[in-house]
Amino acid sequence: MLFENTKSTFSKMATVELSSPPSTADSLCFTIKAATLKFDSREDILPYLKPLIENPDVEEVHLSGNTYGIEACQLLGEILSTKKSLKVPHP
Repeated sequence: MLFENTKSTFSKMATVELSSPPSTADSLCFTIKAATLKFDSREDILPYLKPLIENPDVEEVHLSGNTYGIEACQLLGEILSTKKSLKVPHP
């Protein structure tokens, strides 16, 4: 499964400074909406997904206002497929 390699890659990228970090004010809601970011590859989006990866109880995901390439979407799909409490995925 491709997601397994993501954790080791993420630990290597932990020092990346995010220009627009995802909102984690509500532990049940993950958002990187309206940040006008461009995520082409897995490596582009991975630093932003740490809170999503680490939160098994997330119920809402908001992603609008950004551009997502194929590789970034594949990673998002892998991660979202592990979220058993997901109720409201907003594109």
